[in-house]
Amino acid sequence: MGILRHDLRSATILVRLAAAITLGVAATLTAPGALFAEPQADDDPPAEEAVAVDPAEGDEPAAQPLDGADEPAPEPADPGATLVRGLSWDAVAGGVPKSGAIAEVRVGFPGLLTAAYHYTVQPGFSMGGLVGFDYAYYVPKAAWTSSLILAVPLRYTLLRGETMSAAVRADPGVRLVLDDVFAFGLLANVEAVIAWTIENRFVVGAALDVPLGFMIPERGTVNLTVPLLVGAVAEMHLSPPLAITFEVKMGPSFNTSGGTQFAMQILAGAAYRL
Repeated sequence: MGILRHDLRSATILVRLAAAITLGVAATLTAPGALFAEPQADDDPPAEEAVAVDPAEGDEPAAQPLDGADEPAPEPADPGATLVRGLSWDAVAGGVPKSGAIAEVRVGFPGLLTAAYHYTVQPGFSMGGLVGFDYAYYVPKAAWTSSLILAVPLRYTLLRGETMSAAVRADPGVRLVLDDVFAFGLLANVEAVIAWTIENRFVVGAALDVPLGFMIPERGTVNLTVPLLVGAVAEMHLSPPLAITFEVKMGPSFNTSGGTQFAMQILAGAAYRL
């Protein structure tokens, strides 16, 4: 009797276990997608790393922006911008250019025509050549005495600022008088000038000129002439390389043969930076 009771209890346990297994299998079969469902991604997936991928064959790479493409185009330069503040050069004052040369032509009294070339040897100093046709050598009473002047112009800057400059100029050379009586002269012209720049285009100043000349005539006595001229100089720049010049100077002329006479110089010209 005890054995039968034990067997019944074991059978009951086996039936219950089989029923539980059957219910589990049935639940699985009623939801087949759950068996093969992929795991859900996290709410905040990690950022993907950028991977450089070569373009496929036949595909063109995306256009890359050029450097500075977003920057605005530069505005056109002002035509007068090349005229640096204070001017980069001048012909009548202390504006010896840092490099290059200046060609100069002047007409007036007493020089019928004078042409000069100034070459910058070093900053603040230039030298060159000058040829001129003179007909009075500063004294109106001596007008129509034809002569040829050959000289070596030297310019040296003493002071150079944005609005003011000072310089000395010397024109050592020779004078050949081509008149009825031939004469040979040695020239030692010296000039000091101080000038101011206005509006980065005009130059105005004052000058002291001593065009000393030692004349040796074919016949007669040797004559030493020392004009002492004081006046004004001016220059106007029409463009960065081109300027026009003006000079007006007056004073006495001392000489060893004729006492003292009135002397003057009135010149207008043009200068061009090469």
